[in-house]
Amino acid sequence: DNILNSGDLPLLLGNSSALTGEGAVVFTKEITKGSNAVGDLLWLSFDPPATDNGSPITKYQVRWDTSDKFTANPADVFISDADKLYRTQRITTSASSLAWSNNMIRSVDEIQKLKILTTGTFSLSFRGMNTGTFTAVAAGTTAGATTIAGLETALEALTSVGSVDVSSVKTVLEVGAEVLITFTAQPGDLPPLKPSNNVASVEETQAGRTNFRKEVVVFSCTATQDTVRFTYNGEHADVDFNAALDTVETSLLTLFGVEAESISVTSATQLVLCKSATPADIKIVFDRVYGDITLSIDKGVDAGADAVIVFNTDASIDGVYNDDPALTMSGTFQVGYQGLYTRPLNAESSADQLRYALEDLDSIQTVSVTRELSYQPLLGKIDVTEGEIFVTCSTGETCNFYSAAYGLPGYKIRIAEDWINRHCCHGVRMDEGI
Repeated sequence: DNILNSGDLPLLLGNSSALTGEGAVVFTKEITKGSNAVGDLLWLSFDPPATDNGSPITKYQVRWDTSDKFTANPADVFISDADKLYRTQRITTSASSLAWSNNMIRSVDEIQKLKILTTGTFSLSFRGMNTGTFTAVAAGTTAGATTIAGLETALEALTSVGSVDVSSVKTVLEVGAEVLITFTAQPGDLPPLKPSNNVASVEETQAGRTNFRKEVVVFSCTATQDTVRFTYNGEHADVDFNAALDTVETSLLTLFGVEAESISVTSATQLVLCKSATPADIKIVFDRVYGDITLSIDKGVDAGADAVIVFNTDASIDGVYNDDPALTMSGTFQVGYQGLYTRPLNAESSADQLRYALEDLDSIQTVSVTRELSYQPLLGKIDVTEGEIFVTCSTGETCNFYSAAYGLPGYKIRIAEDWINRHCCHGVRMDEGI
């Protein structure tokens, strides 16, 4: 799961012919699906039992929400490949109303045009990485010139570029030649290739578009004492200047409030955050924190803090997450048992409502249902005061706290990703705060 190959990928294929021993096999299993968090697809997988306790699953039926606002049809998926029946089965189905897919845009590859202006040698750089030297010759000649194929090979050798399609009516780099370079591996609107001199120029002919791209922050730190401060959305994480990179990573996970492996902090040659001289670049990759992220890095607030932060803007990448919170999944669901399904129920259904719906099924006689957590979002913006156990409705907003009974004993309040149980409400007016 990296920038070049994000999202759902086919399994690696293994060949056991070179292994010794009897019955040697190579088996590949998907552990975590990649984070190309965009689209209208749903992935399902099933692991066959470890022992032969029955026949493998050969058919799946996916039943989607049946409310008027949700567009999808039940889908039957059959698996007949003998090689897949006894391994992890993976099926893919889709619905046009899934999550925020209505906001999905059509991806477009970035295209840039390289023009040869005069004879001479030059190189190209992209996101801080440089190609070797190219040679441009006079129009109508070919001796000593770099070929178009050679240009493509050199660009694809840069890990920051990956694969490209290169085309031109010319076969070599000669004066007047124009070369179209299509970036097929790097998503979205990209920075231009940078020629090292005036032998060539580069212009964008088609801006790339994508629904998803990871944020990457690259910087170096020179320091001899105290701390470095990372700031995001007004919150801070102060890290020792000589902290190991895994400690920096842990601090960022806490700052962003995300689980392990959501953010990675690495360096090609450096093991700590800062050095006293000639520091190497540190790379922060937001694997599962989406969007264009604004992360500030500066010296700490300690009196003796002396960290100097230099951002590598060429190597850094702005994240993209084409999300619209207003586009949400429809609010109904069905529960099924032995091929029979309840009527559509909404997210605020009570435990008894679900129980009655289940007991209407011929396949169920009686059932006990308990509802643990359910919530309904309220409109309006709130103000939060540090140290207080309540929030207040912002001036000019209508939050309807009272009508929602939020703040009453026994009700749960969801703020951000946490459920907060309010046990008492002494001294707090329900029309002002929770």
